[in-house]
Formats: sequence, structure tokens, C-alpha cells
Amino acid sequence: MNMQFGTTKGRTPLLHPWPYEKPSPVTLVEETQTAYTKRPRKRSQASHSMPRELSHPPEKKPLMYILETRGLRKVYGNEGEVCVHALRGIDLQVRKGELLAIMGPSGSGKSTLLHILGGVETPTSGQVLLEGIDLATLNDDQRTLIRRERMGFVFQSFNLLPAFTAEENVALPLELGGMSSGEARRRAVEALRLVGMTHRRDHMPSMMSGGEQQRVAIARALVMQPAILLADEPTGNLDSVNGRQVTALLRRLATREEQTIVMVTHDPTVAAQADRLIRLRDGLIEDEAQSEASSALSTPAPRSCLFKRTV
Repeated sequence: MNMQFGTTKGRTPLLHPWPYEKPSPVTLVEETQTAYTKRPRKRSQASHSMPRELSHPPEKKPLMYILETRGLRKVYGNEGEVCVHALRGIDLQVRKGELLAIMGPSGSGKSTLLHILGGVETPTSGQVLLEGIDLATLNDDQRTLIRRERMGFVFQSFNLLPAFTAEENVALPLELGGMSSGEARRRAVEALRLVGMTHRRDHMPSMMSGGEQQRVAIARALVMQPAILLADEPTGNLDSVNGRQVTALLRRLATREEQTIVMVTHDPTVAAQADRLIRLRDGLIEDEAQSEASSALSTPAPRSCLFKRTV
């Protein structure tokens, strides 16, 4: 049997061709230690991994406010002209899942504030932060993208396309954004279900009541899963019965779906359903009151699959 230990493949050969020339025990130990130290060591699993602070970056802390304004001012008119100070320094914070109502007499700055919050107008000075992004620093194209993807709008006059069915009206924003027609229709049906209008999905606006049209309009605003829903007099064109139904729907969306809503209204009964009421006068916040409406509601039901929870 030919045993050549000194040339065994994969091992570092010893200095002596043992067993043909047997070294002393001390020499053997020294040579074995030398061979071991020269052998390239395999890195441990831990040495291959990145430092914890790089491989596991700290989770982004959730924002305290979905929407925030700081020192918001809006002046119409140029120097040398008669200027209108629509907003004179508005500091406002809106939390996730909050239903905020804004009231005030005509000329108090309600519409101007809502337009600036929606990125339709830019402030003369101050900041408008939506999910930490200052809308005042964006160009027109960037603000348009933010409005399309992160905001939902509900108007007093519904603004539904008369030649489209309820389902088609709701699916349209998704299809314009590039979503396939099949997926857009599926999401539209889910949004209509959320507002209780699936039974009207194939109906034209002319075949629906004012309250039903407004619920379809709310579904259209919700289908993009917006960070915030802005409602301008959502019950202004409705009778008292339909107005109560739409108000209850907005209240339910805020409570059960954690949908953040800011609405302008002249109706105290509508404002009473909000978590918080802000009154404007002459471009300033005159008064702010907390409502007990939300705390009086029952335990929230499971959220719709249309909405995704964020940590």
C-alpha cells in the first residue's frame, strides 16, 4: 500500500516526508501548527454579513401628521395694486384617519385653503406638507402627479361623466394611470361596494339620485387609495336625507377605514360628525373645537381590502 501523506491532495504538506523519515514528537507538533496557521481560514457566516446598521436599516418612523401647514399665507394681487389677503398665516395639522371639518363665513379663506391643500394653488409663503413632502416646492407636473396618486377630491356638483356608467366613472382614474381595464374594473367594484353602490354599477348618472351620484363620486375619489380625501361642500346639493347618508358614509370611512378626510361645509349638522372643527375668519383660524362624534361610535369593523394598512 503506497501511502504518501506528504502529498495528500487538499492538505498542506509537512516539512518531513513522514512516515519514511519520522520526526520527533516535538517537531511534528510544531510542523502541524505551522501548517495549520498557513492554511487559509474560512470566514465565518458572521464575517460575510454586513454590519447590522447597514443590513438592517432602522425602520422609517411613521409620520405624526398626514397633512400639515406652517405659516401658510396667500395674497392675491401685485405690488401697487389692491391686495387681498386670503390666508394670513395658517398652522394646521391633520392626523391619519381624522375627519376634519372647516367652517367659516364667505370670504373667510375656506376655498383658498382647500385649493392650496389640494395642490391646485400655491401659497404666497409657508409650507404645505403632505406625507412629509412640501407641495409648495414642487413644479406643476409634480403637483399633478401628487394630486392624481395621493389625493382624492369630492365636489359639490359630483362631476361625473354623463356618458359613463358608475363603474366606468370610478375605474377611469386607474385606467388613465396605466392600469389594465380588468384590474381597474375590479378595484372600481370594490370601491363601489365600500360606498354601498354595487347595485348601481351599470347605471348612468342620469339614472341615479343626487345622493347616489355623490356616493359614486366618493368611490371614484377612494379608488386610488389616497393619503387624504378633500371634500368641498359634499352635501351642498343634496336634500337632508341624502345629506345625512353621505355624512354618515364619510364618518364611517374615517373610523373604519382610517381614511383621512378634510371637508369644507356650511352645515353645522355635517360638521358635528367630524373629529375636529376649525372655524376660519379673515384668513385666520378663529376657533378650534374637538368633537365627541367619533368616540361615540362602536368598535371599528374590519377594513376593506381596498385599503392597505401602513405601519
